[in-house]
Amino acid sequence: MSQRNMVWGPTYAEMLDPSLVPPTLLQGRPEGREHEPSAVDLFRINWRDELGRIRVARLPPELTGVEANILVLIGKHFPSGSHKIGPAYAMLMEAEVAGEISPGSVTLVAPSTGNFGIGAAYLAHAKGYDAIVAMPEGPATERQERIRRYGARIEIMPGAEGDLRELLQRTHERYAGDPRYRVLAQFEAMANYRFHRFVTGGSILEAASGFGDARVAAFVAAPGSAGTL
Repeated sequence: MSQRNMVWGPTYAEMLDPSLVPPTLLQGRPEGREHEPSAVDLFRINWRDELGRIRVARLPPELTGVEANILVLIGKHFPSGSHKIGPAYAMLMEAEVAGEISPGSVTLVAPSTGNFGIGAAYLAHAKGYDAIVAMPEGPATERQERIRRYGARIEIMPGAEGDLRELLQRTHERYAGDPRYRVLAQFEAMANYRFHRFVTGGSILEAASGFGDARVAAFVAAPGSAGTL
């Protein structure tokens, strides 16, 4: 499969440690388009601030009543406004590296109730793919507006109201097996897990090293797209 139109982004190692990214790759954002998805922004898919520090908030024992420090990773500064773009990028990137897809060869399909779909739409715009975000029935939301603003089409799946499993099943029934589409199936793709195992996990360990005895005694996360399980 031709890779001449491919827009490459960071490796897992570069997402964990952005200082590994060659500075020349961080240049080139089109002037006057600061709020549009850009290939340069792919290199911001990490948990760090501009100084290379993990974005983390500490909830001290004096506040929580718990003897241990509670550390909260902050993901709102990822491109698209959520860390969900990380797993979506990893799934897309692994398929590209394997030579399975390239811009123009498939339309991306992302079943989602919100942030995962926003991230997929952002990536599709930045990397040159057409995209569909499959969502359950419901009133139009700010999330849908953002998805459309990034250029993706929204497809409402009837009968999947509030049930992510039903949404996934209906999306697969409609698109899986059709070579014109690539479903970003977050509950099946190991790239989802790999992003969190290597990038999120490594960032947690580094963040914890600056507090107390540096030991992570417990980890808490909402299931979400399941990559942290």
